[in-house]
Amino acid sequence: MVIIDGEGAIIDFNPAAESLFGFSKEDGQRAYSVQELYESEAEAEAVAMLLKQGTSANFGQIMDGYRAQLIDQSGQVHPMLITATQLSDQEDSEESIICHFRDVTETEALEQKVREMSRTDFLTGMYNFRQLFESLDKEISRSARYMHPFALICFSVSGLIIAKEQLGALASDKILQSLASITHGTLRGNDSSYRQSTTEFLALCPETDVTGALCVAERLRDSFVASLPQAIGVTEENISQPLTLDLGVTVFYGGNNVGTDELVEQAVQAMVQAKREGNNRIVLHKALSERES
Repeated sequence: MVIIDGEGAIIDFNPAAESLFGFSKEDGQRAYSVQELYESEAEAEAVAMLLKQGTSANFGQIMDGYRAQLIDQSGQVHPMLITATQLSDQEDSEESIICHFRDVTETEALEQKVREMSRTDFLTGMYNFRQLFESLDKEISRSARYMHPFALICFSVSGLIIAKEQLGALASDKILQSLASITHGTLRGNDSSYRQSTTEFLALCPETDVTGALCVAERLRDSFVASLPQAIGVTEENISQPLTLDLGVTVFYGGNNVGTDELVEQAVQAMVQAKREGNNRIVLHKALSERES
């Protein structure tokens, strides 16, 4: 808690504020200003304006739950909720305002965690299907505006059901978690991955044409073939059907008249075709095959 005058000078503070902001009542020569507490000058000015408007309008509480970024004595930034109350009438020459600051760092961290949980798959850590459509909508708009392509790759593990029957559900989960780890390590910085269903996954690759998309798909497949069996201890002796990764590729060009649902369906169709052909196959959607030929 701090008490300020009409000009924003701090005239009193409690021990909590003293500890957090580094104030000292023993330093009689030091004049503290509430403006010093904010992360940016713009934010300090915005709060000052709100306080001024409040004091000119009424007596009593003039701010309730305003969120701002404040800096402690070590330079660390804290998200705070500010409540301010005018202690005297405007006609009073000793006008002052009492400000209560509540640190909501832990609250914001929890809110962020909840937001992350709402858009990610709990088993793999990949984004979920709902987040996929939000990301696709944005990418389609961006691609249409700038006429830049992006790729969508659908991939699925063949043999997963057999592995679950022969090795158990925990082994099946470990296969999916290992696939997610391989995917994360293989995709580029701007790419993102999503779990569409139990065995189907999608990779969204901005600024990627057909050639680039096929390269990404090949890296995913090769990393899977090289890394997954060793990661989970699967051999020909303990599983009757080998695990393979089948991938379908489609690309959105700025001029395409293709919506989100259709684009996902194209990638899935190409993946299904790859699964039919088998043996770690990569298939380009037929519309793109005709375009490239």
